[in-house]
Amino acid sequence: MDRQMSNQFERKLDVKGTFNFRDVGRYPARDGHTTRSGVLYRSGALHDLEPVGALGIRTVIDLRGEADVERDAGPLGGVQEQAGVRRVALPLIPTTVGDLTGHQHLNDRYGPGISADRYGGYLEIGSDNLRRVFQLFRDPEAFPAVIHCTAGKDRTGVTIALVLDLLGVPPETIVADYEMSNAAMPDLIAHLRGEPAQAVDLSESDLARFGAPRQAMVGFLEQVHREHGSARKLLATIGVEPEVMKTLEDVLLEPVSS
Repeated sequence: MDRQMSNQFERKLDVKGTFNFRDVGRYPARDGHTTRSGVLYRSGALHDLEPVGALGIRTVIDLRGEADVERDAGPLGGVQEQAGVRRVALPLIPTTVGDLTGHQHLNDRYGPGISADRYGGYLEIGSDNLRRVFQLFRDPEAFPAVIHCTAGKDRTGVTIALVLDLLGVPPETIVADYEMSNAAMPDLIAHLRGEPAQAVDLSESDLARFGAPRQAMVGFLEQVHREHGSARKLLATIGVEPEVMKTLEDVLLEPVSS
């Protein structure tokens, strides 16, 4: 099903000035619904994004911390001054956790590699801002929206996975959406190194750091369901109100054809 859907709908968009920019529409959801296209996007850093008027984006949700923003050469590039576009910075990995940086805390507790446990750690240290991300969706006028971090796969991947699980998208489809980020790795590494993408030679350490390993998202979703029952119950636990989740469903789900 995922391969057929990818053939029928080009979800990776060629938006100049960024990479890994994708639409999360046209996925099967609960009760025969599908997710609506042109409403919610996911992306890597918007380091030099050209005007986004053609996509109608109203809200840019930036999950990066200050160090990421500085490294990625500015908070939004061209979007910063675009009329009608609201940027909201909500770091999913806080600058400090006790006396440690958020990244160091995660490294010390879960190791530096990508893993389901590390993704679960985002929920432990970033729940306040995760709640604020979802609270932005209380207003249907916040859409179309784009959620992004640096690579568009870890912090963004966890957040999008929770959105899709809330909408009843099957776990295997959520995992397939997550794995699509692997195709953007050369562009990401080229940007960080300041090199042409075709000149990038991916080492094993690059793959370990920048990849989107299937088992990490499989394990994360299993953890969410094992410990909370569903994304809906997890979000309720951190303070996301039922009316916010209802708005997300109303905005992001296509009506079922009669």
